[in-house]
Amino acid sequence: ALYDAIGRVADRLTVFVQQGAIHVPRAKNILMTLLERIIVQANPPQSGVFHPKIWLLRYRGAGDPDSILLRLLVLSRNITNDRSWDLSLVLEGRPEPAKGGTNDQLDHFLRILPSLAQVPLPSARRETIEELASEALRTQWIPPQPFRSVRFHTTGVGKGTWFPPESDRIAVISPFCTSRALQLIAAASKQSPVLVSRLESLQEVRPEILSLYERKFILHEAAETEEDEEQEAVGRDTHGLHAKIYLCEKDSHLTLFMGSANATNVALIQGENVEFMAELTGSGSIESLLSSEGMGDVLQPLGDLEYQEIDDRSRKSLEAARGALLKAGFRIRCAPQEGGSWLLHLCPERPVEYGPTINVSAWPLTM
Repeated sequence: ALYDAIGRVADRLTVFVQQGAIHVPRAKNILMTLLERIIVQANPPQSGVFHPKIWLLRYRGAGDPDSILLRLLVLSRNITNDRSWDLSLVLEGRPEPAKGGTNDQLDHFLRILPSLAQVPLPSARRETIEELASEALRTQWIPPQPFRSVRFHTTGVGKGTWFPPESDRIAVISPFCTSRALQLIAAASKQSPVLVSRLESLQEVRPEILSLYERKFILHEAAETEEDEEQEAVGRDTHGLHAKIYLCEKDSHLTLFMGSANATNVALIQGENVEFMAELTGSGSIESLLSSEGMGDVLQPLGDLEYQEIDDRSRKSLEAARGALLKAGFRIRCAPQEGGSWLLHLCPERPVEYGPTINVSAWPLTM
């Protein structure tokens, strides 16, 4: 059944992922080779990471193939087995004859995707993406209540960056934070802003920056998912808070920004990461988010913290080594041997430009 399902959708589904960021599977399965046509490894034009989390799906009427419905999902969630607290926005609409007025960023994002692919896409997939972009550009999305309008923002694929606008008050929900980004967000809020994050992230924020946020929260212990034997560490975000939300109150209006961008320098200030955010404008308040009708029951106030200044030289060195290996463009070359066996050679197409020694191991996924 799985073989049949993959076979039926392989030519109609394209998944863009950050190059080199696919976790090694814990169990081998020969059907994984069928995913080669579906998965496209991408790299941002700058030095950041490819970080958006969106799905764009097209449905055709069974009796009327010209009847098209588009569904757009803007998420904070990766394609993983994580049990983290995430957020999803589902929008639907039908392409209209005339161009819509708020979809320029979505159209630009979709059309630039093929240029980020590390291996050129087949012409059929390029044409499908361009067709989807054209339809999305002309779609009037229906926002959920109580919001009245929706628009989109991208970073890392154009000249501009995105940052929360100046507001009467701002609330930030972000699992990862940096001191500089939080300082600039606080400066954009006339009243003392609100911050929700992870304990380990807040420990790395300078105390004078945290003091700018009068109210600070973390997830309650009971809301954290317990790890078990089935949930081995397969990445950094296996449980806990992972949603990214920016709530901005101004002149009795509420604007919610949600998507993939953390409150960090690379996402909000330098704009090096490729990120995708949705903007929803309507009524509501930050207090409703913090009440029992919102997230209040799963939050607890942040207690006393001991500041931990991080030394990220090892992490940066590891990322530099990873980047050097990716740029080298490794390929497998197969040579037949006597007796029907094969000898596999792991060969870089370009020199590995990295100072220290890197030891590389490789093995076939299937035999």
